[in-house]
Amino acid sequence: MKKNLQRLVLDVFMLLAIALFFKKNVLTLSYHEIAGLAIILLFVLHLIINRKWIVTVTKKFFDKSVKTRTKVGFVVDFLLLVCFIIILVTGIMISKIVFHFEAPNGAKLLHFMCSALVLILMGVHLGLHWPFFKNYLKKGFGFLGKAKNIIGVIILIAVVGFGGYSLYNSSVLRWLSLPFQVGTAPGQGSDHAPGQGQGLGNGSGQARGQQVSITFSSIVSTLLSYLTIMLLFATLTVLIDKAIVYLCSKKRVKLE
Repeated sequence: MKKNLQRLVLDVFMLLAIALFFKKNVLTLSYHEIAGLAIILLFVLHLIINRKWIVTVTKKFFDKSVKTRTKVGFVVDFLLLVCFIIILVTGIMISKIVFHFEAPNGAKLLHFMCSALVLILMGVHLGLHWPFFKNYLKKGFGFLGKAKNIIGVIILIAVVGFGGYSLYNSSVLRWLSLPFQVGTAPGQGSDHAPGQGQGLGNGSGQARGQQVSITFSSIVSTLLSYLTIMLLFATLTVLIDKAIVYLCSKKRVKLE
């Protein structure tokens, strides 16, 4: 139980920290770079805490006894690890505060694309572990009785609606499409292009020592926007999972 609580606290902390990375000026560029290095260490800690599960699934990945959901979760975690490594390496290359390297062509593009993938993969990760989070939510809000179901539906509709709105108005979809856009150069293009628009852009950069206005409203706005995008993909994952389970159960009944 204690280990499960540690996992929950670590996951929540990582979600909040990751959400704040998607607008580098919300908590200054220094935070973006330094905390970015720290979050990689937290992800490694997350893997260490779950090392027994990782070793077990790795050994039995092609075994029929291992559930498909477990295998999908393993692949998602592996892709997250790959994305975090790419983000770390490219982040060091394009750094303006902590490091000063001549970034190769494509480094910024990879940084943006993998950042967008992390947002989606984190959502899928949450969706696959929904039963785990559901148990804690039931215990925490059990005092609401039957009303918790109605409140839950209202919150779900709000999260999905705002998540869809945030996804449409953010640069996430554009970051995902960057590798497929012939002649795309990071730092050029529309308002949402890397380097000029919203989110992770590093185009003109911040001058060291330049004062950045950090406001509570901008922090909350960023958290809500990117957390709800993650939760949107988490919801889609849960719905797809339930649909697959339902179809499989129907097929099993017919066979019997």
